[in-house]
Amino acid sequence: MSGDASVSSGALTGLRVLDLTGRMGGYCGLLLANLGAEVILVEPPGGDRLRREGPFKDDQADREQSLSFAAYHTNKRGVVLNLENDDDPTTLRELARGADVLLEDNPAGYLDGRGLGYRALQSINPTLVLTSITGFGQAGPYRDFKAPNIVAFAMGGLMNLCGHPGHAPLMGPCDVAYHLGSVHAAFGTLVALFNRRATGRGAHVDVSLQDVLAEAFPKLDRTAFGLSMGIAVGVLLLFMTLFLVLKGDVVVGPTLSLLRQYFPGYRVTMAGSLIGLGYGFLTGFAGGWVFAFLRNTAVFLYLALVRRRSERQLLRRLLE
Repeated sequence: MSGDASVSSGALTGLRVLDLTGRMGGYCGLLLANLGAEVILVEPPGGDRLRREGPFKDDQADREQSLSFAAYHTNKRGVVLNLENDDDPTTLRELARGADVLLEDNPAGYLDGRGLGYRALQSINPTLVLTSITGFGQAGPYRDFKAPNIVAFAMGGLMNLCGHPGHAPLMGPCDVAYHLGSVHAAFGTLVALFNRRATGRGAHVDVSLQDVLAEAFPKLDRTAFGLSMGIAVGVLLLFMTLFLVLKGDVVVGPTLSLLRQYFPGYRVTMAGSLIGLGYGFLTGFAGGWVFAFLRNTAVFLYLALVRRRSERQLLRRLLE
């Protein structure tokens, strides 16, 4: 993080962003900073928690040498404010008066409890875009549940894709839930800024990690299933094509027959095999998407209509 960052020339040059995020939403501010926005990281006294997390440059445990902190907060300016006392919230309000965006990943209701919620800030800056990143959103039965990366990863459904058949699901690598949530938060922030050009007013962008991952889960599941089905069907057609060509029979289809006429022998074997593999891959991929969509729809309906109450009680006991 640079205290004297040079003037950028990116797409978001001239945009001022107040960043109250930590590990959960830090990547969102980093994306905006890399696009040219002036991002001001607001740290508590003692610094962000990531400053105390390794690995450290030259293996020296120094708060200024944390590579974890640099990975999320590089290219940002910085200021220290203690939002728990009486004076610093006033300072933050003054900063928000001249800001375009405020990012935060505190528990739902944290800023409201300190007079820094969206309505309070909108009264002093109607054009401000407030982006809140939480595990389960600002409303709903799960809003107060804690959501570390592993919980968001599991509740969003992505853990179902990790691990080995017959064994318990596994956690994915790195902070997948945090990163996906931050990317969607950055996108939502840009959409709100675009709408501000027409309306002249800001907006409150509410990002739920569970919603983000639940939306990504069917897409990833369809892709994985489609790939496996495509490969399976493609390999089957590959051997069928090889058998027909080597046997000397006419390969079904005018395209392959034409290829056989102009590219006899080994070449037709390769051409027919590749086309068979490609055809099987495409049909299997499309079929996988359709099958996975129908299956996931049935699962989601079952969870929503049948098991919602029992799972809510179980989750409350696990997460409280």
